[in-house]
Amino acid sequence: MPGVRRQISSDVKHIVVEMSQQADVPLTQAQIRSLTGVAESTQCQINALYRCMGEVAVCPIECGRRRVMHALDFLEGLVERRPDITLLEMQQALGEVCDVDVSISTICRTLKQVGFTHKQVCTELTDLAYE
Repeated sequence: MPGVRRQISSDVKHIVVEMSQQADVPLTQAQIRSLTGVAESTQCQINALYRCMGEVAVCPIECGRRRVMHALDFLEGLVERRPDITLLEMQQALGEVCDVDVSISTICRTLKQVGFTHKQVCTELTDLAYE
């Protein structure tokens, strides 16, 4: 059915490459389609990728979007050295030392993901918000 997309496993892709590159008698694309159910256009894409990259599938280097908070060790070190440090002070330290500009809510979520359950919010923060 044209227009219907499905994920093809790498095992099936390897089989398509092997069938199309058999030394003695390579199969036609129509024969490969009847045996594997992979469309001719997809077979061409798989074979082209295999010839170019030597792989049947391209794996992404990193999944998801690029993370802003990559200074996790730095944050943990700050909390270990000064357990009473506020989120505003952590934000300022990240900006000065790591050159990372993140919101306080990002710092709070990151600390929660690591396992810290409580962090102080200083009154200076509320004062800064209303100035």
